[in-house]
Amino acid sequence: MASLMENLIDVLNKESSEYEALLELSMKKTPVIVSGDLEALQQITDEEQIVVSRINNLDKLRNENIND
Repeated sequence: MASLMENLIDVLNKESSEYEALLELSMKKTPVIVSGDLEALQQITDEEQIVVSRINNLDKLRNENIND
């Protein structure tokens, strides 16, 4: 039972870190949009998609841990 709890805590910590990374990327977006730098905006958007994908994977793991 402790192992399942440890797994859940680990997944939640990783998920929290990914959300923090997503927040940082979104904060970078505003000045890029204001300056009209479309290449930088595309790069940030691509990075956001990668982070969101990792969040989705962690969300699935979290649900599996909760179901166990």
